[in-house]
Amino acid sequence: WWQENLRLDDRDEAHRAMAELFAVGHVQHEYRFRRKDGAELWILDVMRLIHDDAGAPVQAVGAWSDITSRKRAEEALRLRSASLEAVANAVTITDAKGRIEWVNTAFTDLTGYALEECIGRRPRDVVRREGYDESFFEAIWATIRAGDV
Repeated sequence: WWQENLRLDDRDEAHRAMAELFAVGHVQHEYRFRRKDGAELWILDVMRLIHDDAGAPVQAVGAWSDITSRKRAEEALRLRSASLEAVANAVTITDAKGRIEWVNTAFTDLTGYALEECIGRRPRDVVRREGYDESFFEAIWATIRAGDV
């Protein structure tokens, strides 16, 4: 019943997880599962073996959690991230204090700074070399604070 309702391309991973369960005594894995009504869900399956006094496995106990919403949110974030990475315009994401948390490839190509060099710095510290004065950065922050693009 369980195997028949696993998504076909998740079966090998699920079988690997079962082998891991018997090798180490516990496992946690995710797979897609078809419900009785045909709906497909993402399941987080957490299992542990129970052993007898001689150390032989006698029972497997576990719990399933429906993580479909989380998986959909992760996929939406991956899509958005890929989109931001692919745009031709430089994109910078900062925290509320103006410290860079992420920049896309167009930004690193434009400035010559690697992502790792940008994180934690302010955009004006990275692009100041390009000749922008303080009023340029004040205008950017005024725009952001106003909720404008």
